[in-house]
Order: sequence, then C-alpha cells, then structure tokens
Amino acid sequence: MAVYMKGSPYEKQPAEQETIEIDWTDRAGNLVVVGYVLGTVEVKIFDSSGVDVTSTMTQGSPSITGFKVYVTIKAGTAGNQYKLRCRATLTKAGATDQTQEADLLIKVTEKGA
Repeated sequence: MAVYMKGSPYEKQPAEQETIEIDWTDRAGNLVVVGYVLGTVEVKIFDSSGVDVTSTMTQGSPSITGFKVYVTIKAGTAGNQYKLRCRATLTKAGATDQTQEADLLIKVTEKGA
C-alpha cells in the first residue's frame, strides 16, 4: 500500500492496481473545534484536460478508517498525469459540518520494456 505524502506525486505504471492511503489526521487536528470525525469522502480523478476518469482509474469505493481514506487506483495512460481530488466531510454532533479537500498528482509511467 502506498501512503500519500503531501507535496509528493504518486507514481504508477499503467497495469498496476494499488490501494493508497490518504491520511487526514493533520488536517482534522487543525480545526478550531475538536471532536470531529471523518464522515464521508468523495474521490474523483481528472485527466489533464479536466475530464472525469474516475470510473476507469478507481476500483470499488473509497473506505474510511479513523482519519485515513483508502482508495484503489488502477490503469492510466503512460506519459500522462492525473489529479486525484479527495473531498472529505468532517462531522460532529451539534456542530456545523466541515468540508476539506486534498489533491494528489498521479504520474503514470511505463518502466522497462
């Protein structure tokens, strides 16, 4: 499993299918009000033209464990870059929901021959 590191792209080959982890712990910890939990997430992947390619580049639905989001990435065209957008809604009883976004650059490269 690959772990998304802020500022670092996720690199894969076209045939690879791998579950990655997006850790929301730091972002959630910076909220002014404490006690929020990660309620829902929406993951979308866009090509360099802004076309939604989520259905061809993800397998299944994202899952949440604590403040970590897991999503399985697959496919992509060698030489292309994609943007993964993870939009999270944090909830707390009696408080206003908070929405946060994180973006991840996906680089698809064919290694070897």
